[in-house]
This record gives sequence, structure tokens and C-alpha cells, in this order.
Amino acid sequence: MSIIKKQTITAPKNFKLIFLGSWNSGKTSIIRRYCANQFLEQDYPIEFFTKEIMVPSAKVALSFKFWDTEDQEKLRPLSDIYYQNADAAIIVFDITSKKSEEEANNHLLELVKRKSVPKILVGIANKSDLISDVDKIKEELRSRWKDKVTAFLVTSAKTGHGIAEAFEKLAVITYKEECYENLKLKKPITALVVGDKRAGKTSVIERFSLRTFTQDKIGLGSKVIAEAKCEGKNYDLQLIDIETGGHTKFNKDIIDGIVLVYDLTLPELFTRLKNLIAIYRKSISNVIPMLLIGNKADLIKGPIYCDNQLMAFLKSEKILHKVVSAKNGFGFASVFEGLIYEVMIKRGSTDIKVATPEPSCNAF
Repeated sequence: MSIIKKQTITAPKNFKLIFLGSWNSGKTSIIRRYCANQFLEQDYPIEFFTKEIMVPSAKVALSFKFWDTEDQEKLRPLSDIYYQNADAAIIVFDITSKKSEEEANNHLLELVKRKSVPKILVGIANKSDLISDVDKIKEELRSRWKDKVTAFLVTSAKTGHGIAEAFEKLAVITYKEECYENLKLKKPITALVVGDKRAGKTSVIERFSLRTFTQDKIGLGSKVIAEAKCEGKNYDLQLIDIETGGHTKFNKDIIDGIVLVYDLTLPELFTRLKNLIAIYRKSISNVIPMLLIGNKADLIKGPIYCDNQLMAFLKSEKILHKVVSAKNGFGFASVFEGLIYEVMIKRGSTDIKVATPEPSCNAF
């Protein structure tokens, strides 16, 4: 089982978290609700507030410094200081106000204009207590914001709904980013994780790196580095989450392997899988190690479906195969061991002594 290295973050470090949004969107109320568990009908500005936030899956606490201002002209001279060196930005708007959402978009444009876009952007639609059909509106908003921010959530500072969840997700994302920053100077084993939508590739990365599964994805986004084992030795494995076909954006010389995730409940995808394998082999390397992961084993009753034609093809092409469930963690104990073995042999490592694993269904 893998986990992002806990020792990669050097403590203490304060992560600067800035809040942006229109007046009366609830920025200060959100901070006050989370940090002091209070809600005041009339808010009084909070300039700075420091609080530790736990990353439950990693059992570490990150220290965040909350920066909050109201959009008053008298505070404009502070704007440069406010934006400078922010680790994350929370963009807040009133869920009942189209104008408030438009102003939130303007704040994103302001970040770009100032060339001060933090690595982490979280969108929050606040005041959900004022609407009845929250789920419907939440999906509409998510579709509009999913490509603009790292994570998007709906909250109510008044009732506390979604507040704790928002900052827990922020802590997890920040933790991953910091781990990546501290490890990127090393040379990890780099693998692209690809697959069609709903195959569960992001869930596979999340389960492997943090041993968790959430229905509401936090946007693992681009790169996650986790520690994996092969023959008792630890290796840094960097997984890059991309859409099918997105490999063309990467320099093929930095790619050590391809992980192709597919939905086990759709066995008729064999032809498509075969075509995708051919594409990646041709465009990246014909000899690059490849791992095929069948996900969603928890949805299948009885023996896991393994097509004989598929297994024969994988064996002939020397492609590794694993069956897993990102939801319940089945199959993750050694899911990437074979891939690591292949990569290290290719690098000329003398530490690996086991034989190459045969492609197989590991669920019978």
C-alpha cells in the first residue's frame, strides 16, 4: 500500500490562503464559521487568522494563514501585499446572485492580470441555506466552474453546511502540491494515467496515493507523487492524471510508463483498449512498460470478468494487467509493483531480482 511521504513537508510552514469575492458574498462568515464556529448576522472584517487543518488520510496538520479583506477602496493600497506569495485562493460568491458569480469571475481575471495565480484555486458558492433545490444548482455551477478551479464546493456559513469539507479538501490538495514540490528535484518513476471518462482513473490515483475514495472529486489534477514498494524497496512513483489523448502535451522522454484504466463492467471495450494501446505504443514508445488496470471490481458479483481474448492479447504484447476497486481498495496492495519492476530493469537497476509478473486477473 502506498502513501504520499509524510516527511516531505518541513514544519513549521504557514500556507497563505487569500479570500476573494464580492462584498456580502460571505468570505468573512466562512472564515469565522470554520475558525471560530460562529456566525454573525453583521460581519466585522477579519484581517488575518491562523489555524491548523488536518489531512486525515496522511495524519498531519498544515498551518494556514487566512487573509481576508472587504472590497473597499480604502484597502486598495494593500492589494499588492494581499496577493503576494499566496499558496491558494478561495473565490467566494453568493449562490443566489448572478452578479456575485460574475464578480467572482472578475477576481479570477484579476489574478491572471497580476500574474499572481496561486497553484491552488477553490471556488465556493456560499449561502446554500437560501435555496431549495441545492443539488440541481450545485451541478449547474460545477459544470461552469470545473475548468476554472482546482476544486468547487457549495457551502452555507450560516448553517455550517460544507464548511469543514471545503477546508479538509483544501488541506489534501495543498499537501499533495507541497509533496510534489519537495520531491520534484528527484527522479521519480513517471507514469501517465489515462482512460475514458467514468473509468475511474482519478479515483485510482486517489486510492493509491491517499488510501481514500470520494464521490465528489477534489481535482487531483496533474501530478501526484506517492511512495510505492517493489521487492521491499521504496520508489517514488509520479502519476500524471490526463484525459485520453492528452499524452501529446508531454515530452515522451520523461515518461517511464503508461497506466491505462478501464471499466471492468464494460467488457465490450476490448477493441477500444486494443486501439488505445496501439496509439500510445506508436506515439510514445513501442517498448515503454504499460499497465492495464480494470477498475470497479466492487460492481461485479462473482468472479471478475476477464476476456480470454484480452488476456491472450496482453500476454503476447507483454502488458501487465491488474483488477482493482478504487472504491473499497481491493487490489491496491501491489498494483504498481510490476510496472516499477519493468521501469527499473529498463533503467539498468541491479536491485530488482524477481521475474516479470505475468498479465493476470488478480481477483479469482
